[in-house]
Order: sequence, then C-alpha cells, then structure tokens
Amino acid sequence: MWEMTPAALEAAKKRFNSLSASFEGAEAILYEKPSRILHVRLSQLAIDDWGVKCQLDVIPTPGIEEFSRATFPFENSWTILSFAAGWWHMSSIPGANWAMYFEPQVVREILEICAAAARNNSTIIYRDIVKCVHAFDDRLHAAYKESWERSKRARALNNT
Repeated sequence: MWEMTPAALEAAKKRFNSLSASFEGAEAILYEKPSRILHVRLSQLAIDDWGVKCQLDVIPTPGIEEFSRATFPFENSWTILSFAAGWWHMSSIPGANWAMYFEPQVVREILEICAAAARNNSTIIYRDIVKCVHAFDDRLHAAYKESWERSKRARALNNT
C-alpha cells in the first residue's frame, strides 16, 4: 500500500484542519457505488496520523431509500481520501467508490430531486443526481486549476 511521507501527512492534516469546521455538524449527501445514496449529518469528527474518523447520522428523507441503521461510524485513511471544501472522495480501491458532498447548494439541489421523486412515490438513484454532482465536480476542478495556475505563475516570477 502507498504510504505518505511525514511532510505529506502533516500537510494533509493541516489542510483538513483548516476545513474541518465546515464538516462538523454539516448535512451531506453520501453516494456509495453502485447504488447507495444517503442524506446524513456528520458528527464527532476526529483526525489522527491514520486518517479521518467521524459518526454519520442518517437523516430519513422522502425520495431516498431507507437505510437499516440510524447512525454508523465512518473512517478513511489519508492514503485514499481526497477532500476539498464541500467534498470528500475515495476511489482508489477497486469496487469501493464513494463521495460525500457537503456543499449546501449541492445538498439542496439533491434534496429537491428527492422531493420530486417522493411525490411520484419513487426513490432516487445515481442517474437522477449525476448532473448536479458533475456540475459541482466541474466547479471544484476549475477552482483548483485556477489556483494551481496562479501558483505556477508566482513560482515562475520568483525564479526570475
């Protein structure tokens, strides 16, 4: 398994800590392939040298298939967790791919899709939310690309 250097671990923890206040107590949409979608609230967030640990409380939501547990622990190692403001993701293990969306606009849009499904006595599937999720992913990637380009230009100016 891939291991992080001590410097990379400290950088990940520092960056996560800078975002952690936005995750604690937040509502999120958890999507786990191939078919699980949950509306959750995150609590008891903790980080250590291994990774991130928290509790997820399921928020019963019309339009989302019922889940057998009201709450469950959620853990992820730094070596497989990607994160940014409004988003956590893991896809480095074949067959185990999930994303958790905290961005209020994304949560609101998905809950609107859920409400529409519930009015039709139905539940949502990934196909129903894919446009919303991809639009967020596109915004996230564009923001990081712009930030990366600014950093590159600044480094180039500093080297001249």
